[in-house]
Amino acid sequence: MWQVSLKTRFDFGPPDHAKLMGMVGFSYALSQGLVARPLIAFFGKDPTKLILLCISILGGCRPFALKTASVAVVYMLYVPMVIALGVMNTAITTACSFLADGDQLQTLTLPLPLPLTLPLPLPLTLPLPLPLPLPLHPYPYPYP
Repeated sequence: MWQVSLKTRFDFGPPDHAKLMGMVGFSYALSQGLVARPLIAFFGKDPTKLILLCISILGGCRPFALKTASVAVVYMLYVPMVIALGVMNTAITTACSFLADGDQLQTLTLPLPLPLTLPLPLPLTLPLPLPLPLPLHPYPYPYP
């Protein structure tokens, strides 16, 4: 619906969508790189109020962004919406990381075409017991 709205109201073409998505990516990176950590620290271990604030920003800005006749206003409203989304995602991830004790965490490594692996934290809150360590590839980890 959002793309149709932009095309209908502002005759958005591929270059316009590229600019918007670039702004979205930059805003999201800003939210996770600069904004999320201080907000999570300020709101403490219970992220409920922070998540409600982020949802309020998302829900409060979106109707105005969908109704405005100005592309500049769309961009100005979209930045706080994307930042709120990034902060909310980080707050949820941070809260989930506290669900398991440190001795219940395990890392999952996935093979990549290059001799590198990507360690992913995997909380063992699932009812399935996993063997320790969890070898998913034949290469030793970490690579030299």
